[in-house]
Amino acid sequence: MLDNAENVREDFQQALRRIMEQHHRTTQFIVATRQPTKLIPPIRSRCFPVSFPSPTSGEIVTVLERIVEREGVDYDADGLEFVAGYADGNLRQAILAAQTTVEDEGELTMSAAYETLGDVGLEDEIESMLDDAEAGAFTDARSTLDDLLVDEGLDGTEVVESILEVARTRYQGHNWRGSTGSLPTSSSRCTRGPATASTSHTCWPNWVATLNSRLSLRDTAGRHDSHGDRVFTDCCPTV
Repeated sequence: MLDNAENVREDFQQALRRIMEQHHRTTQFIVATRQPTKLIPPIRSRCFPVSFPSPTSGEIVTVLERIVEREGVDYDADGLEFVAGYADGNLRQAILAAQTTVEDEGELTMSAAYETLGDVGLEDEIESMLDDAEAGAFTDARSTLDDLLVDEGLDGTEVVESILEVARTRYQGHNWRGSTGSLPTSSSRCTRGPATASTSHTCWPNWVATLNSRLSLRDTAGRHDSHGDRVFTDCCPTV
């Protein structure tokens, strides 16, 4: 079983395809991913897609309760409910949130979870990404974006909403549209300062185009993300 297959490089996926071709008669391959579009077509064509819905809040609470009891951690029902609501159907995120809370507070209670998770946000990362973009360090800005989408495993919609929230505060009062009334292009330079009749603010760097393209690739998978992981199971009897 290969989990988080969307993080596997394309050349490794090509190697996996050859292994599947050689051993398909004796081996069952299960490829789990939240982003099916990240898999190369030869692998997708050899697999049968099976969609799994995300767990309910009650199911997440059951899993968390079993974990904290086996680990001997003090907890209360409200703490488990808070973490389950925070995860919003993502079991992996719920377990990581519970672990973070216990490491920081030593228990998994409502107050402990609120103190630990209530301050969790993307503001610092988004601010850093915007700083890099405005300074022309687009590679660093793209790297931060990749960290959020790939390493942190955040949903693209969540990242976009966070960017918009930070941008509204950061650029409040600035004119984001050019003299033509349209959004600036990826080649526009970012200028700051009061807008005048002869000048306008254009701050739409190249990394935003990258974000748009990355999220467009995730769009189909993203609609499934809200319902849980998609799992592709190899079932092709012939190559």
